[in-house]
Parts: sequence; C-alpha cells; structure tokens
Amino acid sequence: MHKRPKNRRRGAILAVVGLTVLAALAAVVLYLAFYPPQADRTAASAQEPNGALRAASVRFGPEGDALRSDMSADEILAEARSVAQQARARGMNGLVLVVQTREGAVYRDWAVPALEQMTAGDTLFHPTDGLALWCQAAGEEGLSVYAAVDQSVYDPSDKWQSLALERLARKYPVAGVRVYRPAAEGSFFDTYEPLAEGGEIVGVTRAAWSQPQALFLHAVEAARSGASFAGAAFAWSDLGGDAQTLGLMLSALDTADVPALLNYTPSTQLAVSYPADGATIYTDNCFVMGTSDPGQDLTLNGAAVERTGTRGTFGVLVAVQPGDNVYTLTQGEQTVTLHIRRPVPQPSEMETEPTEPEPTPHDSTQEVEPGTAVRINGWLVSLLYDPSGDGNISETVRDGAVGVVQNCVETTRNGKITWAYQLTSGDYVLAYNTTVLGQDVERASFSGATAQQTEEGETLTFQGAGTPVIYSNLVENTLEMHLYDTDVAPDFSVAGSQLVKGVEVTALDGGAGTRIVLSFDRPLWGHTVEFADGTTQVLVKPSPVQAQDPARPLAGISVLLDPGHGQDDGGAMGAAGVEAPLEKDVNLAVAQAARYRLEQLGATVHMIRTDDTFLSLQQRNQKITELQPDFFIAVHHNSVDLSVDANQSAGTECYYFYDSGKQLAQTLVQNVAAATGRPERGAFWGYYYVARNATCPAVLLEVGFMVNPAEYEQVSDEMTVWATGDAIARSILACVPAQ
Repeated sequence: MHKRPKNRRRGAILAVVGLTVLAALAAVVLYLAFYPPQADRTAASAQEPNGALRAASVRFGPEGDALRSDMSADEILAEARSVAQQARARGMNGLVLVVQTREGAVYRDWAVPALEQMTAGDTLFHPTDGLALWCQAAGEEGLSVYAAVDQSVYDPSDKWQSLALERLARKYPVAGVRVYRPAAEGSFFDTYEPLAEGGEIVGVTRAAWSQPQALFLHAVEAARSGASFAGAAFAWSDLGGDAQTLGLMLSALDTADVPALLNYTPSTQLAVSYPADGATIYTDNCFVMGTSDPGQDLTLNGAAVERTGTRGTFGVLVAVQPGDNVYTLTQGEQTVTLHIRRPVPQPSEMETEPTEPEPTPHDSTQEVEPGTAVRINGWLVSLLYDPSGDGNISETVRDGAVGVVQNCVETTRNGKITWAYQLTSGDYVLAYNTTVLGQDVERASFSGATAQQTEEGETLTFQGAGTPVIYSNLVENTLEMHLYDTDVAPDFSVAGSQLVKGVEVTALDGGAGTRIVLSFDRPLWGHTVEFADGTTQVLVKPSPVQAQDPARPLAGISVLLDPGHGQDDGGAMGAAGVEAPLEKDVNLAVAQAARYRLEQLGATVHMIRTDDTFLSLQQRNQKITELQPDFFIAVHHNSVDLSVDANQSAGTECYYFYDSGKQLAQTLVQNVAAATGRPERGAFWGYYYVARNATCPAVLLEVGFMVNPAEYEQVSDEMTVWATGDAIARSILACVPAQ
C-alpha cells in the first residue's frame, strides 16, 4: 500500500532525467545544426594556393559538368578523382565548385535542399555528401577548393542563407567561399566575389579564349593598381580546347613584381615640340608637332587642327614659303607663335654657269693580281653579286675567312672610288673589308671534323688547315656548305656527334672547291660558321620544342631582346618632343614588358641592355653568337622625314635577313598590329646588321611611328606597351614547334 508513491516518484525522476537528456541531445543536435564541427584546416583542399589560383570551375546538376544522374558515393568520388587528376595535368592548382544553384546544393545543410542526383540512394545513417567527397579527391591531388554559390540563388540580406554559408565554410575543408557573378554582356570575365576578405577570382569566359591577352592585361593592371587579385577559374567544359591558349592564360596569372615601365603622362600645355622657334627649313613643307589640351579646340592660323589621338598630341603639315613664315596656334586663352625661315635663293645662285664637276677621288685600296689570297676583316662582311650596291648580298662571311681573287673592278662608296675583288665564288667583296695576303697562301684542306656537345647544340671543329670562304644553306634537317678553294677528303666524317647522321662530299664545278652536305635526324634551328683561333668551326642548333608544363610552355627556350639605341643615341624623337620619352626609352619599355611576359611563360630572357647604355651594332650581333639564343628580336620604333605628313605613316613592320626569321617577322607584325589596333605594314627582307645572324630566327621589329601623334600616344602609353610585350611573347610561342 505504501510503495505506490515511491514508484510514482521514481517514475517522475526518470521522466525528468529522460526529458533532460532529450533536451540536451536536442540542444546538441541544434547546436551542431547551426555550428557544425570545424573541418580539418590542414587539409590540402583548405589551403590557399601557392601563388595565383589556377582553377577548374565545375558546376553540378543535370545541366552541369558533374552529378548528371543518380550516383552512389563511390561513383561521385571516382568522378571527382578523375576531374582532379585531369585538372592537375592541365596545370591547375585548384577547383572552384559551384555548389549551390537553382537545382539544389551539392553539400549537406538542413537549410539548403540537396541535389536529387546526390541524394537518391541516401539512407538515414548513410547520407551522401558530395562536397566532402570532392574535397577529399582534390586534396589527394594537392588542389585547393573554393565553394561558389550562384548569384541568382544567393540573397545576402537573407540571414538564414548567410548562416548556411558560414556553416559551409566551417564544416568543409575549403579555402574559401565565393559568390559567382556572371559577366555583363560584352565583358571578358565572370567574377567570383569573395564573401569575406580575400582576393578576386576572375572567371574566364568562353570569349576570353579568342583573346587570351585580355586576361594578362587584366592581371597586370590589377597588380599595378594594387588591387587584390587571387587568380582565375576556367570552365571545365572549355579545358579540352587549345593547349597553347590555355598556357598563355595560365602563365598570365603569376603577377609577382610587375615592373614600372615608362610612367609617362602627356603634357596638356600648348607647346610646339618641332621645329624650334626661329628654325631654318629648306623644304617646301614642314610637319609641326606639339602638345595641347585634348578637351579644347586647337587652331593654326585660324583653321582647326585635327588631332587623331586622344591625349592632345598634335601634328600638322604646313607649307613653308621662301622668306619668313609665321604660324599662330591658339587654344582657349593660350597662344603660341612659331617662326620658320626658308632661305630665299639669290639671283647669283640661280644664274651660276655650270662648271666642270670635280673628279671623284680614289680611296687607298689597291688592285691585285688574280690568284691573290685575301682575308676578310670585320665581324660581318657582305659578298655581293653586284658591287654597285650594298644590298646586293649573296652571302655573309665572318672575320678571318680567306678567299682567292679572280678579278678586280672599281665601284663607288661614300663619294670615293674603291676596288671590289671578285672571289672564286663569283661574288665580290669590297677591298677595304679585306687584308691582302699574297699569292703564296696554302689551300685549305680538311680530313674530317669532331663534335663537342654544348647546352645549345654542337660545335663541329674541322680537322686540317685553313679558314676558307664558306657559303651555307640550312633546309630543315640538311646543311649544305660550299667551301671555296678547299680540298676535303672523300671519307670526311664527323666524330662524336649526336646530331649529324650522314655526310656527303662532292667537288664544286670547275674545281672551285668542295661541297659538303650534313644530314640530321631532326630539323636544325640554326647554325653559324666561325673561325676561332685559326680553326674552322660550324655551330649547329637543334630545333627547340614547347615544354610539357601547360603554364610554362617556353621553359627551356632562350630569347635575346635588343632594345635599340641608348645613351647618347636617342633614336627618333616622338611627337611630344625631347622632354618626353624618346625612341630609346620606348624601345626599352617594350623589351622589358616582353621580357616579363616571356619569363611568365617559362623562357630564359637575355637583354642587350637593361638601362640607358649603348652597344655598337657589332657588339649586339656578337651577343647572338655568344649566347646562341633560340630567338633574337631587335625592338625599334619608326620615323619619317618631317617634310611630309607623318599622320599618314602608321603601323607595324618587321625585317628579316635569313629565311629562318620570316615566320617570326610575319607573326610579330600580325600579333602586334592586332594587339595595338595598328595597320599591318608587313614583313620584309632587309639587310639590317643586327638581324644578319643565322644562329636563330633574328628580326628587327618596328613597333610603331614616333612622329605620328596618334601612334606616339599609343607607344608611350603604359598599358599599350604591356599589350605589345604580350604580343611579342605570343608570337615567339607560336613559332616554337609543339612536341
């Protein structure tokens, strides 16, 4: 009778305890629902990438890149591993996973509906968590993971959504959470905007693949302005495209230590830069150049001056009459008066009776007897098929080559008569480029050659005696050489070579010498005939190939850049005058931009000069032979005589001497013109000294016109210089054979 109250008390206690436990469990569940355990922050997927982010962007759902059908956890992990492995192979260091779209989410949170494709096979105690599996797969490949939510489903004012994303960042080993913002119409880039402090991730749209330089310029401009820039994400569906374009964009993301280039702002003060006030002009016309305020009208003697640029630099062709000429430039309240004098012919000058011309003097060179041996003096000397003009070049020979004279003719150079010696080859050398050796010079003779491997290729040293005049022609995997006044053993061979696979020896017609043909098992890139310490040497370079690293396709490629002029040699003056950047300055700026871009792509870059110094043309050409680069580009800017309308001279052109430089010249013209909006003037043969080296493709690039006001504003603009440097780098990449 008395036990019933006790049992009731015990039951009440148990009930309270039970409710307390349930309440505690509920509290724990509720706490965990709102504040899940912190994910492993040491996981590879949770780490910020080393350097700029290069990410594959993956979308989920029926229309996405992954989870397109009902999948088990094992199937999801297998797919994630496949994507992660391919991303790593394509040069990526991260994944951007668009984990929340209108179709649902690929992660677990009570406030967000999960994708049906992920949850179809779930049980109560075995729910599938796609994001956890993708983080696991990414971590196995050392890839960072950024979770992104589509802007169309994200409302930052909704506190429940914000809390859900905070839980995502806490619960999963991700490096960050971003909001995906689609690009505006006409824009190159989508943006992954950080939800918290952090750098911007640029999403590369499909349009950017046709203009990869846009990403490079975006990254450089961000770095120059001090903006935070984390990297870029590439749509997974686009990554099977052109590997070269992908490499250009991947490399563009490494924006460490962006150098300052010209840092020039054009003056808006009304001023004349050319000619000087009071100048004497001898031509019918003069191109007057200067600076002005682009926001105000400009007149010359009351007539409007058309300015083709946007920053106020102007140029106008004026007629110059005999006597004193006065020109008044007016802009707002400013006025500049320019005086030009053109001499007036005196009657005595016009009526002077013709006189007998003075006889042309002869220089100190001498005629020599046929059979006389002469040695070439000079780093580069032309052998001419017609001695009357310097451009009539058949071959270029180097200092130390010995030829035999067959005939002598007179020609004229620099206002004097000089002798030209016709050699056994039939071509002429100007006598002042030689030293006369006499009649008793031993004929060259070779029994074979030995090869020595170098970093760039091989040096073939001929065994025997003599340094003969040699004509050479390289066609793919065959090097044909004509050695004049030379005997070669019929069994001539090259010992120790890893490149030469065959040798053919035949006599030249009429006993003029010997023909040697070397064959190789792969195309050669360049060659040079040298005479070192009295020996005959042939330097041969095998063809380079692009590297396997997608982000550094030019690894192993060397480039020599030559910013023209320097120091007291300023080159052409620009339309803004001598106080503004001269040609030497913009040449250096373009070369520095090209160097930076090439190094991003993995190339080793050498510079003829890195500051305001000067080297002679011979020193510049000698650097090519010394360094044996894979490419040589002399960077210059054009000019015209200022008696014509320089507004009509515009565009990019490039010159090559050897055919090996023709493709590079053509590609440079196309890419630089496209990058800057200039006309393509073309690629032309020319005998510019610095490009006369067959070691590698060697060209002289004329980027634009210094005295065209519109082009001067471009060539002195910082971002246009960067665009030019990028175009040069892309041109070199396009000329390197793929493996």
